[in-house]
Amino acid sequence: MDEMASYWTQYWQGGAKSTLSDIDKSAYGIEVSNKWSESIKEFCQQGAVLDLACGNGDLAVQACNVLQALDKHNDVYANDYSEIMLDKKVQGEFALKKVKWIPSTDAVNLPIESNCLSLAVSQFGFEYTNTNLVIQELSRVIYDNGHLCFLVHHDDSFICKQSKKEFKMYQDMLNVTKIYDATKNLLLELKITKETAITEKLRTTLNNKLGHLYDNYDDKSGLFELINLLKKLLANIESISIDEIESSISTLERQSMAHFKRLEHMISVSFSRETIEQLMLEFKKSNFMQVKLEELTTSVGLLGWWIIVKKQS
Repeated sequence: MDEMASYWTQYWQGGAKSTLSDIDKSAYGIEVSNKWSESIKEFCQQGAVLDLACGNGDLAVQACNVLQALDKHNDVYANDYSEIMLDKKVQGEFALKKVKWIPSTDAVNLPIESNCLSLAVSQFGFEYTNTNLVIQELSRVIYDNGHLCFLVHHDDSFICKQSKKEFKMYQDMLNVTKIYDATKNLLLELKITKETAITEKLRTTLNNKLGHLYDNYDDKSGLFELINLLKKLLANIESISIDEIESSISTLERQSMAHFKRLEHMISVSFSRETIEQLMLEFKKSNFMQVKLEELTTSVGLLGWWIIVKKQS
């Protein structure tokens, strides 16, 4: 498993169901879910369904539920490059058994028979793949007149805008202020030497860094995580060990680095107007005809690009 896959595996193993932003998710989650249900009903014919780059299989689960309601028995596949957390608490008992799960597998080489899919769907997943090669692979497994229906990141969506802000803050915390080192240095010095001129200097340095981060970034969730841990460790400084201090700070720093890398990855794969047009040309080269390309806007704002293409016979 490569480094980026390991960062996403950490995310999915935490029990996340999708990469949808938590920003006002309750306000738009139902809108998106309804759109997927309509698409599955419309495009799922006799062949199987694939949730491509599925994460923990949010769309695969939805496809199972939609097909069950229609009394259809199509096979449902779910593939991801990272590990999938298979748990009935995440997918539900029915989908966990129904779906043919394909974890830790590059989508350029799917273990699926040729011409067996009527529909492939992806929600903020396809863009993380080697898109040109995956399109060619999808041309192999989708039968004639089958469809691809993808929701991909838009570089001007509210998700991307928020992610860019978070990215800058974590970049500052990890690479500029090195706030985790400053926190660890103060706590270790307090543990070893109590209050001295050195600890006062370290405290001033840390407070200045914390003040800089607080004043310069709107989204302070990552900063508050560190502050809460700092308060907890300071309150128990007499009873905790040096190893516990180092381990606690290092664990949070690793989690922050993983989140930072995921944000960086997401921003890098989002599509502009120019790059989405280039993508549509790649679909055309592999015999997919454009059915729909639109900027999907919800009650919260611009969410992403909505793509539907059909394999020509």
